[in-house]
Amino acid sequence: MADSGDPLPTNSSHTVTMNLPPGNYVATCWQTGKAGGGTGPPHVTIGMIKPFTASTSATAPASAMKPVVSYNVFVKNFTYHGMPSSVPANTPIVVGFTNEESFEIDHEFVVLKLPAGKTAQDVINDAKKKGASGEDDWIHVADSGDPLPTNSGHAVTMDLAPGNYVATCWQTGKAGGGTGPPHVTIGMIKQFTAS
Repeated sequence: MADSGDPLPTNSSHTVTMNLPPGNYVATCWQTGKAGGGTGPPHVTIGMIKPFTASTSATAPASAMKPVVSYNVFVKNFTYHGMPSSVPANTPIVVGFTNEESFEIDHEFVVLKLPAGKTAQDVINDAKKKGASGEDDWIHVADSGDPLPTNSGHAVTMDLAPGNYVATCWQTGKAGGGTGPPHVTIGMIKQFTAS
C-alpha cells in the first residue's frame, strides 16, 4: 500500500503519504540485522509491526495537518520540466512525476542530497565515470520507485531538511531503443535547494 522508499539510516526520516480505503492494516519493517551490526532476523519478527485501522469516522490530529506543497514535474527530451529551483524545507512536498517522452523509454525521479561543496556536476562526473552504479555513492532521500515507462507517472512525497539536492534519473538507454549512458549524464538532472 505504501512504503518509505530506500532503507533509512539512523537519525533520518521520510514522509509517507497514503490514501487508504477503510480496513485493517499493519506498519512493518522488513530490514534485517541486529543492534551493533551483523546478521539478524527481519525486524517485523522482533517487534517492528503496528496494526492500525483506516476508518471514515477517524479524524487526524491538528498537529498532523501540515500544509502540503505540490509540483507537477514531467520529463521530455531527457529533461525535467516543472521542478523549481527552490522548495520549502521541513514541509511535506508531493511531486507528481510523469514520463512524457514521445518514444518508449523508462525514466525515474530520484532525489539525492548533495553534501557540502558538491554540485550537480559532481553527480554527472561520477555517473560518467562509474555508470549507473555511481548512484550508490550519493545520499538518497526520495524516489519514484520502479522505472516508469512512457506515459505513466507516480507521486513522490518528500519532507526535506534545509540543503542542496538534485533530481536525477539513473536509467540507461537511448531514444529508439538500445544501450546508452545513465540519463543523468545527458540532461536528466535538476539541482534545487530546500530552505
